[in-house]
Amino acid sequence: MRDAKKRRVLRKAADLIETHGWIQYALGSPVQGFCAMGAIRHVLKPNFSFRFSPFRLPEQTREVVTYVEDHDVDLEPRGLTFWNDQDGRTSDEVVALLRRVGGSG
Repeated sequence: MRDAKKRRVLRKAADLIETHGWIQYALGSPVQGFCAMGAIRHVLKPNFSFRFSPFRLPEQTREVVTYVEDHDVDLEPRGLTFWNDQDGRTSDEVVALLRRVGGSG
């Protein structure tokens, strides 16, 4: 997947969280809101089942998550999921990360 598409996915994921809300400790849905990874996954395949192991991510989701982790040093060493779920994290921080790495278009 090209970097331009990854950035588009991240901007759309930020839009999803702003529209549907943000959650921790679950991937989410349009009804309950999304975590960062759940929003990315939903952008890539809106009708997929959220019953999967985060250790077996679909390839496109893994590519976008790796792109985020490679472009933001604050996510080291544990990655996007751990960062999203940290106590004290806010939806504004999550949206800001997705928009920062996603760029302006």
